[in-house]
Amino acid sequence: MHYHSEYAKLIFAEKAISECSEYLQLFKDGYKANNRKRTIFERATSKAFIITYAKPFLASNKGTKEGYGSGSISTKWLSSCEAEIKTTHHQIVKLSRHLWVAHTNLALAEPEIKLTGPMQQMVSSSQEYFLDEFGLSTLNKLLILCDNSIHSKMDIIRKQIGNCEFKL
Repeated sequence: MHYHSEYAKLIFAEKAISECSEYLQLFKDGYKANNRKRTIFERATSKAFIITYAKPFLASNKGTKEGYGSGSISTKWLSSCEAEIKTTHHQIVKLSRHLWVAHTNLALAEPEIKLTGPMQQMVSSSQEYFLDEFGLSTLNKLLILCDNSIHSKMDIIRKQIGNCEFKL
């Protein structure tokens, strides 16, 4: 059953990386169309990319009543990558997702709060990430390397389990 659950995780990871490629292309198209001005579209595609990319690398509710939880897929493939790729992966999964998109950690976000009048406040933080800040070509490389790793692992497992149908 171990091979089956690993293969299932890889199928979901493959789908996530494919979606990330679509989000990246949408971001690029929107970025060009809006003359490099920040819009809600860039924010939305950046958040969607970050959430979707991080998903396969995070464990999810193992053994819950609601169904089969899964661990994360392996990141051993990162060990042979250049530093820029490793840093970008870490920034997306650990910093961007945890700090900006999915959770708020005030100590790490270091917000600046300025009270400008009665009942008015402005909160700014340097922790808002847009895809172009990672480098669009770096993100493209990251997705390709990740996708290659996923397919390589799928090929190995497929040799072990052969043709079959299974349910988790």
